[in-house]
Amino acid sequence: MSALTPTTTLDSLWLCLYFGRLALDVFDQRDSCDTHANARPIAVIEQSCVHCANRDNLPAGLALATAHALHPDLLALERQPERERDYLHNLAHWAYQFTPGVVIGHCNSLLLEIGSCRRLYRGTHNLLEKIQRSLQRRRQYAEFGLARTPKAAWLLAQCRCEPALRGDHVDDALLQRQLAMTPITVLEIAGDSQRALQQMGFSVLGALRDLPNAALGKRFGETFVDYLQKISGEKPDPQIFFTPAPRFQHGLAFIDGVAQRQMLLFPMRRLLQSLHDYLRVRQLHCHTLHWQLFDAHQVRAEFSIELSRTQNHWHNLLELSRLKLDQVPLPAAVFSINLYCEDFFEALPAAQQLFPDANDQREAAAALIDRLQARLGKESLQRIAVQDSHWPELTWRFEEKNAVPANRRSSRAHRPLWLLPQPQIISQRDNQPCWLTPLILLRGPERIGNHWWQEETSERDYYIARNARGVICWIFHERETQRWFLHGLFA
Repeated sequence: MSALTPTTTLDSLWLCLYFGRLALDVFDQRDSCDTHANARPIAVIEQSCVHCANRDNLPAGLALATAHALHPDLLALERQPERERDYLHNLAHWAYQFTPGVVIGHCNSLLLEIGSCRRLYRGTHNLLEKIQRSLQRRRQYAEFGLARTPKAAWLLAQCRCEPALRGDHVDDALLQRQLAMTPITVLEIAGDSQRALQQMGFSVLGALRDLPNAALGKRFGETFVDYLQKISGEKPDPQIFFTPAPRFQHGLAFIDGVAQRQMLLFPMRRLLQSLHDYLRVRQLHCHTLHWQLFDAHQVRAEFSIELSRTQNHWHNLLELSRLKLDQVPLPAAVFSINLYCEDFFEALPAAQQLFPDANDQREAAAALIDRLQARLGKESLQRIAVQDSHWPELTWRFEEKNAVPANRRSSRAHRPLWLLPQPQIISQRDNQPCWLTPLILLRGPERIGNHWWQEETSERDYYIARNARGVICWIFHERETQRWFLHGLFA
């Protein structure tokens, strides 16, 4: 369910993250196999005009023909709004780790309500530094805008203003000066209202402060006056908070396609880092991952990874994905990749152990099982499980590794670790192996019978015995045939 923010107070503080190059980021040219991607001029085109580019002399709105004249080797890419929307939603999952008050703004921006959580990070400055370091690790560029209201924060992010902080406190005087110098052209108002204000001699937001609201309302309408009051905080501006999706799905497209498996690990790492952020903010662990590799038209290959333990760290997931990828045939270049996951488990609080070596051994064993399964396949790994039967040779079975284990019965009786494939008859003849006789009974009998409802019933009396060489044996006497059998050996 969505939630609304309360009325703006003096302690409210909003941070706007404006991703000006989001239209380029969805193509992930930095991780493609083209090593000259950063040096090559690239522009995202919308309606035959430049929407975004990696060159300063290719501003938004420039005609495509003019852009080709400036850069003959320009790579023009058609804008993909759906991918931009999905990419922004994944950034919202990332931002959710800092504050639950995340709003998906327009024009490729996120609004973070940080006034209620900055004490958790021991100050606003520490929180901003933590967000900045996280962006750098993701190699994601964003402009910051810090203000008391969401609309004011969005405006300052458009103007690339430094956060108005004096030490660790917001300098409201500096904040007011920054808002006063905001150009009229970045206001979220109609184009005819902007032109009218410019014709009247107004170029910055501060010039409108001294004008009465009644006069502005008559000239530009009540909506314009409400907008200005929401910027200043005179009127509440409730926002719809972002709620994480119930499943994770994210993809990346490549400019020139990827023909080498090794180069696919870079975008896979980036997707797994996004999954790690998603799992961390929702306090979940994943159990199954699904990868899809696309060529220019359709799915070229897909594979899944099942984990023997619930985990969410991207390093482990990347290693398992690499092992699976080595087994997938890739006859053609890959132009996009997709990661999908909806099989989750709730993460339990980590317990501090007095002796953590046992946990480390279990983690190492589980990691080895995951690597073996990724390399050999799911059907190659089996485990021994118990089943309901009184006969010792029928109390276990092989089953798939991920099957739900049966409940183990507690038993205080001594059992050998090694059972013979079939019980061996112990006879009194001369052909009996010399190491097997004579036998000295040490413990017993322990009577074991099969199910009473079966037609053929039988009972066995089990003994623990020692032979002349000191080998401890597990033998039984079959009451129906009066014969002795060797069934197992103790280590």
